Amino acid sequence: MANSKNKKIKEEIPTKKIKTPYFVLKQEALKAQIEKEKVIERYKPIKIPQKDVLKNNIFELIELFAKKESDYQGHLIDVELAKIKESQQTFIFNKIITFIKELIAKKAGDILIRTEYCIAIIRMVENESKMINNIKNWKSKTHNVDKKFESLITFLFVKYKMPTFLYNVWQANIQKEINWFIHLAGGGSVRALEDLPINLTQKMAFFFMQAPAYMDIKGALRYAQVMSFGGDEHLAWFINQSLLGRNNFQDEVFWEKVIHFFAQAGMFNAEKISEIVDYLIRQYRDNPNFSMKGRTISALLRQSDEWHLVFQKELKEKNAPQTWEKSFVNDFEKEEGSFEKNNYKQYFISELLSAKQLREEGQKMMHCVGGYVSQCVKRRTAIFTFEMGTFGGLNHEKLITIEIDLIQRKLVQAKGKHNRNTNSNERRIIELWLNANFLKKSTWVNW
Repeated sequence: MANSKNKKIKEEIPTKKIKTPYFVLKQEALKAQIEKEKVIERYKPIKIPQKDVLKNNIFELIELFAKKESDYQGHLIDVELAKIKESQQTFIFNKIITFIKELIAKKAGDILIRTEYCIAIIRMVENESKMINNIKNWKSKTHNVDKKFESLITFLFVKYKMPTFLYNVWQANIQKEINWFIHLAGGGSVRALEDLPINLTQKMAFFFMQAPAYMDIKGALRYAQVMSFGGDEHLAWFINQSLLGRNNFQDEVFWEKVIHFFAQAGMFNAEKISEIVDYLIRQYRDNPNFSMKGRTISALLRQSDEWHLVFQKELKEKNAPQTWEKSFVNDFEKEEGSFEKNNYKQYFISELLSAKQLREEGQKMMHCVGGYVSQCVKRRTAIFTFEMGTFGGLNHEKLITIEIDLIQRKLVQAKGKHNRNTNSNERRIIELWLNANFLKKSTWVNW
């Protein structure tokens, strides 16, 4: 009895090895548990009671499946459905309900967990007249949600085999691109596509259908241009990573010549393409007669470097009082490590909201982010600075400048000082922030 009593007393006495206060450990453990539960809750299968399935209310039905998504995403679905409701298209409204019930009956309701797939299903129903098969005859042969979704589209619309990248149009939610998909899926010609933003030669049309799976339609069109001009996928990647990957093919006559120039330039550092394009944008804007004729890649690289230095100097001398409202993307803060182990760090990602802040960021990081004022004012782009602090958040060190495309809701650039690429730890923190804001990373971001 005495021994067991002594044992009990010993167990209650805290050991000397514990250096971190108990409340700190408890708080850290609680944070870790909450994050773990969020991940589990987000990805575990959802069980929908049969009585809920039978509800004849599309808003409630989709909400059941998409309840784990953000308020924004839920709002996006409501907006799409509200358009249908306001236009008094009751028959489409009812068809969407019927379609979803069919998915549930075939144990494929988990497709609706992904918001972009919810929107795609609405588009499928709107294009019902173009379906080649009825969903009642479809059978899911996989538990993978993405493969299940692709299988559904293939069954409903695809007569001839399609390249994987084209399936991305259903997630992009652009009706014109969906029409292109249906046209090609039925055996139509690439060059016969309506409202193409570029003039496709027969050679370009061939390479367009060979584009890598990770590309979207716009990226595939740029890929087709590069390959037909004698370039390769490596070059296409960096061209798509530049503003040419998201300029909606404006001034395409000029930019097609630039792409041809890059494809024929021989060996050079393709990572400089983004800087060269920034330089060419300014030259072409100031002089519409600017031509690529007679230029060499070595001279263009030198001119681009010189212009960026002058540009930074001009920004420093200017004192434009331009400011703008904060975007919908939330700032981010994360603490890691401990004071006891001397490895405590704080990470901050915050939006830059004035021309002055952009100039200062560009000067400290030695890149041309100061040139993004007009895009920020128009709320097309948001620029964030990623910093690391040590003791008490003092001594902030700038790590990365981040560009977010507010229209596509994607990270399109992330660069350190002198345009260096991110390291693995920086990417880890940035991805936590992206996930917290339900943002995506563009395919062209060079991680």
